[in-house]
Amino acid sequence: MNNNKNTPPVQNSLPIKIISIIGGVLACISFVGFLFIAGLFKSAIAQFLVGFGFIGATIWLNKEYNNVLLDTISISLFLIGGILIGFALSEFGVSNTLSCLIFIVIALLSLFLSSNQVLALVAQLSIHACIVALLFTNDLQELVLFYIPLLATACYFVYTRKSWFIQQGEKTASLYLSSRTALTLSFLSALYLAGSQIAMPVVPYLYWIASVGIIAVILNLVNQISKLFNPETSAPAVRLLLLVTLLLLPTLFAPSISGAILIILLGFQFMYKTGFLLGILSSIYFIAQYYYDLSFTLLTKSILLLISGMLFLLLYFFVTKKLSPIEN
Repeated sequence: MNNNKNTPPVQNSLPIKIISIIGGVLACISFVGFLFIAGLFKSAIAQFLVGFGFIGATIWLNKEYNNVLLDTISISLFLIGGILIGFALSEFGVSNTLSCLIFIVIALLSLFLSSNQVLALVAQLSIHACIVALLFTNDLQELVLFYIPLLATACYFVYTRKSWFIQQGEKTASLYLSSRTALTLSFLSALYLAGSQIAMPVVPYLYWIASVGIIAVILNLVNQISKLFNPETSAPAVRLLLLVTLLLLPTLFAPSISGAILIILLGFQFMYKTGFLLGILSSIYFIAQYYYDLSFTLLTKSILLLISGMLFLLLYFFVTKKLSPIEN
């Protein structure tokens, strides 16, 4: 089969393309291991030049071809190139901060020059990883609590502005799916850091900084949804917002739980099954993690779970009572 740029692009779902990333990672590990075992890259300059060559080849392949197999090859080249550049920068004695900034620039250029969904996903995840690495490298872990609300707001914007992305042009529209997936994964990974005392040893009472931002986004989303059901009156919306606020208050010092709830709501409202599933799995993990981290007795934990369950049941009956048979 002749795959050239005149061939109509084959449409593949993003999950299938994500699987190709896994293949690219495995191929990357094997190939880089072979290069260093063979001693082919003893020169830092050679590593640097070959790394940039691989990244350039990735961008060229993605601009000229649209094929799942070539996606795997190109992502492998991109990852190998990034690793080689990282080793070269380390050999040159470049600081971790400057290295992260260089990788952010490379990722932005890759995102700008190519419209391939897989490369865009990898580039955006790389930018997120570099931002987190910058904060941890410079002992600014507390700033992650400010970064999380920014990710929550970005998720809300991307989920709710699909038509806006489409109207901006073909290139922007093609990046919508990868941006939605990348932001969801970035947000959940940041929530994992916030929920782990080992990964991010921050004073617990500071967690409200992230929680307030997430709760504000959730309330805005709930308000938008309520307007669809009750466009003529604001009284039911006010009662619903008060009830949601009361339900979310216990998560004030557990931003990972409220963040997972946000992803569940966004995934359900905008029919993004992957995000909805990730939100459910994440909420189960974060609730279990928070439950076992509490310094309460088993009886107190049981009472807290009982009260939480009752509040969720009340919310369920309140929502179903307000829905018409058609909405149900």
